[in-house]
Amino acid sequence: PNVQDLEGNVPLWDAIIRRHESVIKLLVDQDATLASGDVPQYACYAVEQDNLELLKDIVRYGGDVTLAKNNGTTPLHAAVVSGNATMVKFLLKQGAGIDKSDMHGWTPRSLADFQGNEEVKALLCGKDEGSSQSVVTVPGSEDVPAYLKNDSMDITPRVRSVSWVDKHPRRMVNSFRNS
Repeated sequence: PNVQDLEGNVPLWDAIIRRHESVIKLLVDQDATLASGDVPQYACYAVEQDNLELLKDIVRYGGDVTLAKNNGTTPLHAAVVSGNATMVKFLLKQGAGIDKSDMHGWTPRSLADFQGNEEVKALLCGKDEGSSQSVVTVPGSEDVPAYLKNDSMDITPRVRSVSWVDKHPRRMVNSFRNS
């Protein structure tokens, strides 16, 4: 019951997303857990959807919401960027690290300072993780993540390059045209 598909999803995650309670119960009875899937991706998805119940379900079914994705982004990074104080509180209670850097060097604390959201900054300043410094040096502007540069990320689909074969299709065997 803990086999991942090509996207890193496990059956329990699919059942939770679709709110299939009977399937969730069946999978849990068979020792299914979210821990064998891409939990950081699940948790970031829950934060992006502003769905605290989904985030709680991830914890309930064995997911660690403090883990980082491959690029270093944690659910706390996502909650700070969205300015969601409720999610930030929940993630801090779960033990999320406020000084974990993503691949660009941004920590949740530095993101909060950069964005200036006072409520989120107050939550993070109240949680000291090794330094009592409340103002964090923001990494250089050339490393500003895409989600801070714009209101939304550029999700332009990749366009397949068109080759000569695509422009010049094969001629049909039968050239008869019914007119």
